[in-house]
Amino acid sequence: MYRVNDQILAYNQESLDTLAKAFYIDLKLLCNDNKAMMEKIRVDVLNNIKSFNIYKYNSGPISFEKDCLGYCTRDEDDKIILNVYAKNDEKEDEIYVVYRMMHELFHCIQAYFGDILYDNNIIDNNILTKPHFGGIYQEDLNNSDNNNFYGVLFLETMVDMLCQLALTYNSKEESDYNKILFTNIRYLFNSGYSKYIPLGRILMLACQNKPIDYNDSLEKGLLHSIIDKDNNINNEYMYGFIVDPLHFERYFDKYTSPGNFKFLCTKLDNMLEKNVISKNLIKYYLDTVYKFLDSKNYDLLLNKKINYDEYNELFLNFYNLYDKTLEFYGLNNSNGKLDSNKVLKKSRTS
Repeated sequence: MYRVNDQILAYNQESLDTLAKAFYIDLKLLCNDNKAMMEKIRVDVLNNIKSFNIYKYNSGPISFEKDCLGYCTRDEDDKIILNVYAKNDEKEDEIYVVYRMMHELFHCIQAYFGDILYDNNIIDNNILTKPHFGGIYQEDLNNSDNNNFYGVLFLETMVDMLCQLALTYNSKEESDYNKILFTNIRYLFNSGYSKYIPLGRILMLACQNKPIDYNDSLEKGLLHSIIDKDNNINNEYMYGFIVDPLHFERYFDKYTSPGNFKFLCTKLDNMLEKNVISKNLIKYYLDTVYKFLDSKNYDLLLNKKINYDEYNELFLNFYNLYDKTLEFYGLNNSNGKLDSNKVLKKSRTS
C-alpha cells in the first residue's frame, strides 16, 4: 500500500511521516474527538488507495505548468493513486508540504464518500454519472468523445478552504472559524485556486439552511456541523463537495433550473482552465447564486424550516459577502443596497 517512488529514496520516512501528519489534520477537522469515526474513515480511505507516489520536488510526472503540486488518479481497478511532492529544500516551510499533501488527501476522502454512496452508478440515456474526487464525471457509453468532468472550480476551492480551516483547527490557537471560511485566508499558498476562492465562498454561504456559527458547530468536527443528529443538512455546499456532489447538483437545479449547475460548472471550469478572469461570467454567476438564495430561503421560510429572523439573517449575511465579492472582482452591484427592513420585501411574497 505504501509505495514511494524511487526518485525520493533519501526522503522516504520523512515524507511518509509528513503524509501521515497531513492525513491526521484532515481527519481531525472532520471528526474532532470522535476516534471511532476517525479510525473508520482512515482505514477505509487507506484501503481505497493503491499507492502513494512521493516525488522529489520538480521531478516525476506531475506538471508544474499550472501550479500543480499533486494529483489523484484511479487505476484500471478503480483504486486511487496519490501523487505528491515532498519537501523542496531545507528552506521550504514544512507547513507548505503538509498543506499540499492535505489537499490531495481531502480528494481521497471525497472519493471514499462518493464510492460508498454510489456503488451502482446512475445510467440515464446511456450516460453514466458518478462522483469523482468531489466533482461529477459523466461517461457517454456510446461515444467516449462526449465524456466530461465538471465541478472542478467548486471542489478545488472547497478543498483549499478546508485545508486552511484544518490547519488552524489543528493548531489549537484561538481563531474565528467564521472569518477563516468567509473573510480571511490565514494560510495562503499558491495552489492556483486562491483568486477563485471568493466564488466558492459565496456559494457556500448561500447554501446554509440555517444561520451557523462555525466557532460553536465545529466543536464535534465538521461532519457533525454539516449534518445534524436528525440527518438534516445544514450546509448543502459543504455536504455536496465533501460527501455527495450529485445531491448538490439536484439541489441547485431545484432552485434554479434543470441543467443549470452543469452549465455553470462548465463555464467556470473553463475559466479556471484558461486562468483568465471573465467579469461577465462572474457577474452572471453571482446573480444566479443570488436568485438561488432567494428561491431556496423563501422555500425554507414557507415550509417553516426557518423563521423570519433567521431568514433575514441568512439573507443579510449573504448580501454582505456578495457585495465584497463584487468588489474583489471589480464589479458593480446591480441589485442595490439592502437593509434589515427591506429583506423580506426584496423576496417573493406570493
